[in-house]
Amino acid sequence: MPSLLGHIILWGVNNDNWSKVWPIFVYQPTRISLYVIYFFAGVYAWRKQWFTEKGFKLDATVWIPAFIFTGVFYTGYTFFGRLTTSPTSFMVVKSALHSLFAMSSVFGLLALFQSKLDYTNGFLKAVSDNSYTMYYAHMGLVMLVVWALMGISLPVYVKYLLACILGLVITYIVGRLLMFLPFFAVKK
Repeated sequence: MPSLLGHIILWGVNNDNWSKVWPIFVYQPTRISLYVIYFFAGVYAWRKQWFTEKGFKLDATVWIPAFIFTGVFYTGYTFFGRLTTSPTSFMVVKSALHSLFAMSSVFGLLALFQSKLDYTNGFLKAVSDNSYTMYYAHMGLVMLVVWALMGISLPVYVKYLLACILGLVITYIVGRLLMFLPFFAVKK
């Protein structure tokens, strides 16, 4: 990890771009800390049973304003920060702000959903039951949908909406099919 950090600082890697260290190791500097933080946050949440009915509830009055504030601050710094600091300082501060913004957005949106949208229906239950298999299948399938839509002449927002809908439907169907495989089967 120290050599990776040194690589980022000494060679001035742009934290918005993907960077290559070895022929097969490609990373995005702003995501390194996020992956570590979210992994351990997920382990902590699982151990404390946050996502059970009687689990931890995030305070929406704290996290939603934090989400908005860090979003505005990060966006403002992205546009104007490079005018006042050196490229290396800009990259380090922008990466830190990006991490804070990403964390507050996850917790802010979790708080919003827990406080205002904590209900289920048939569709949400079916998607929830299928969520792990959909997770494993989604990346390649969504990219195929996006690739198929690239040749169609439609406004970008219509393409985006189509990609979201088609990606969800196709991923749901493939996820349901994957549930018949032994290693994805739900244990009773």
